[in-house]
Amino acid sequence: MQQRDLILDEIQKLAKILARIMGLKAEGKTEELNFFAENILKEELDLQDDTYTADFPKDYESQLISKNYSADKLNLLAKILLETADSTEDNSNRMYKYRQVLVIYDILEKVYHIQSLQNLTIRSEIEKLLTS
Repeated sequence: MQQRDLILDEIQKLAKILARIMGLKAEGKTEELNFFAENILKEELDLQDDTYTADFPKDYESQLISKNYSADKLNLLAKILLETADSTEDNSNRMYKYRQVLVIYDILEKVYHIQSLQNLTIRSEIEKLLTS
């Protein structure tokens, strides 16, 4: 029961973070949004710097799996990445974040056996953007 409470607390915390990101995006404060999101990814989620590596998808997938995040936390991470990707003007950074989201969706499907219509729709849209 205590572990469930800790997980719920963590999810509520991330939901508040996502709400703040969406608020900054709605206000058009893209620089502040990107700074806030990068700090959250590093400090709250303990994710390494977003640099390209030769084995990007495999390295990123391994990093996320080793963190043992819950499916809910991974879903929120994907939403944070989507919101920040949509707000950036740097096309290569946007495409990189989209690829990160695809890796997260792969983990949700392979490890947690979770698929949602929303994630499938987003996956399809991202794949269209990446191939165009």
